[in-house]
Amino acid sequence: MSSAGEHSRPGRRARMALPRCLRALGLAALVTQAAGQARADSDYDYYGHSFGSLTLADGQSRKIRTGVIYMLMRVCNDFESSATVSITIDDQPTTELGPGRCTEDRGNIIVMVNRGGGSAAITYRAIAEQFPP
Repeated sequence: MSSAGEHSRPGRRARMALPRCLRALGLAALVTQAAGQARADSDYDYYGHSFGSLTLADGQSRKIRTGVIYMLMRVCNDFESSATVSITIDDQPTTELGPGRCTEDRGNIIVMVNRGGGSAAITYRAIAEQFPP
């Protein structure tokens, strides 16, 4: 015969179900986190590139997130562009760039707006900071 204490003790199956449940919960948390990140990344036209070039049509805008690393960025409006562009790097002050002009600042989000007058060819890249020896 079995005692009353043995009936209240969970069997092997019940003990194994708990870790499976925790694994499923962990997997659900990872999927939710990935979905949230994908939703956040969809706010940007480009994501995860520390350099690139693009053309903005008259009145067009683009928002770029270079990744999670906050770095020194250079953004240039090509000499052959026919428009002025507004460039904002993170929460730094907005800079108006005419053709052939560049700006540099720290951040990981770049907002570019063509202010009109034609198309604008824009290049952006991270700048490796030089450290003293």
